[in-house]
Amino acid sequence: MKSSIPFWVPFESGIIPKNAVIGGHYFGQKIFIGRAVHNGSLTPGMILENEKVLIIPWGCVSNRKEENFEILLCESEPKWIVAQDGHAPLNAFPAGHSEYSNETLFIGRYKHGDSVVCGKVQPSHRCAYIAYGTQELNNRLYEVLVV
Repeated sequence: MKSSIPFWVPFESGIIPKNAVIGGHYFGQKIFIGRAVHNGSLTPGMILENEKVLIIPWGCVSNRKEENFEILLCESEPKWIVAQDGHAPLNAFPAGHSEYSNETLFIGRYKHGDSVVCGKVQPSHRCAYIAYGTQELNNRLYEVLVV
């Protein structure tokens, strides 16, 4: 039986492993779930399939990471549950932490335009954040990755 518990590994050599967790799609390309340290936080975001870079929402802008980030792997397909207003279900997969209060961040996603983009859920902010274009956008209705 395959494990359904996701796990993080360093993203190396520009190769996306076959068991990388798909987080959605962004302007016609698949995106995978990644995370990186940024200004004291450990923030989840999206890895672009074609460019092999991580883009995270933080500080009202999209932040591009070309190295020193992780990719989420899982032997079975994780599930997504609809949530809102900062709520994360009890079985939500913790993906990082905020810079000041060390608040747990979760993986969230929502549809914007023709894309379904993954980013972070920050419960105290009562929303999910995604990187889209050059901006950090937020929405109070989103899906959360659960195990």
